[in-house]
Amino acid sequence: MARTPKWAEDLLLDACVYLGLDDIPDLSWRKTKHNYSSGRCQYYSTPRIVVSAGKNRFDQKLVLLHEIAHAANPKQHHSDKFWDTAWNLYRWAKLPIRKTLQNEGNYKKGAITAYKRSK
Repeated sequence: MARTPKWAEDLLLDACVYLGLDDIPDLSWRKTKHNYSSGRCQYYSTPRIVVSAGKNRFDQKLVLLHEIAHAANPKQHHSDKFWDTAWNLYRWAKLPIRKTLQNEGNYKKGAITAYKRSK
């Protein structure tokens, strides 16, 4: 495991406060050789987010926020409620929306539908 960057710890805490989450997920950070990042949210007594961080900082932030949206919506997977939370977080974090839409749209059609709802 790599040391979690301070900016990621701060983003996690700030996003959880913004969403009003009582349980702050544990965050594990791994580095990969890829440009892209990936992540997962596991549910134990406290949620746990694992980010495999690629080289691109935007992608790292997007993945972290995506996984925070999962932590905020347990057992919702990629439901409408999940995507509404995710787009709320992306806008709150001031991610570039076109790039975010492109990345998330490549991942799931539900992301595009939620984006259109959130305009």
